[in-house]
Amino acid sequence: MICPRCGKKFNDPVPPQCPECGCNLRETTVRAGRPFSWTGTRIAVILAIAAAILAEVYMSGRSIGQGASLGPEKEPPREETPAPEPEPEPEPEPEPAPEEEEEPEAAEEEEEPDNRNQDPYAGQVFPYSSDEKITEYSIAMLEEDEMYAAINEIRARNGYRFKDDSLFSYYSGFAWYEPRISSDSWSDDKYLSDLEQENISLLQRGLNGDFRNLIEDESEEAARAEEEQKKKEEEEKKKAEEEKKKEEEKKKEDKKEDKKTASGGQIFPDSSSRLLTDAEVSSLNASEVQYAINEIMARNGYIFSNSDYQKYYEQFDWYKGTIPADQWAEKGHLNATESENIEKLAARRSQL
Repeated sequence: MICPRCGKKFNDPVPPQCPECGCNLRETTVRAGRPFSWTGTRIAVILAIAAAILAEVYMSGRSIGQGASLGPEKEPPREETPAPEPEPEPEPEPEPAPEEEEEPEAAEEEEEPDNRNQDPYAGQVFPYSSDEKITEYSIAMLEEDEMYAAINEIRARNGYRFKDDSLFSYYSGFAWYEPRISSDSWSDDKYLSDLEQENISLLQRGLNGDFRNLIEDESEEAARAEEEQKKKEEEEKKKAEEEKKKEEEKKKEDKKEDKKTASGGQIFPDSSSRLLTDAEVSSLNASEVQYAINEIMARNGYIFSNSDYQKYYEQFDWYKGTIPADQWAEKGHLNATESENIEKLAARRSQL
């Protein structure tokens, strides 16, 4: 250890106080092995120097007090404590050179935006009139001002510069229009193709009314077509109604057949025990009326002379034919209800 005050070195064991300066070594000394600190070292060196000065002053005063008889006393040699080398200060980092500000490049002059309509077909009645022939019918469908516009656009497409300010202003709104040829230098024969000249000629004929008959003929033809279509629709409607009626009748017949089958082939299975209503009787057709009469007689054992009727009723278990037709007497085999129902049914049959 080193005394922080006088700088004297000590080996273990360390005395509690420095014999030179009386410093309390237990509290203030720094043991080896602790973290090294230049600040602490500097303080220790300063304290050591101060202690050495005080010691020298003390020793000088003591020598003077003892007197000259003793003679000059040589100061015992002291072990000089080498001063610790100061910690080299870190070299300052070179400051970065200031960046040179780049001079802003001169902004390129921006082109003015083209506000014209960029659609290559905008403002044209017949955009294809420089490549295809215009039909007479197409011209006949135009109004007069549209025909003039169709003529002008052919010339505008080829760079004609209009004298009329309104026309020039109109076509200047489209990107496809590039006026190059003044009206004084213009000639259709010189700057237009044969097809374009032919289309202009057709348009001029349209202005003269040469194609009006096409519209009139078309109107008459359209009227005829409309009338035929209307007639056709009426026929289809009538046909549909007839088919619907047939379908309803068929459903009605099927329903009756189903009912007849469910009741053993009888239209009115209970016509022997109750009187039929006028509504029931009037709803029957001629064939149904006959079967309604036959089933009353069949229930009473009547053998039909008509083979079709006989074969029809023989298919049902309830039918028991026992009385031939030549031996049949209605009054002897039918009850009053059956007789009255047969009279109603016979009256309905005479109406059909």
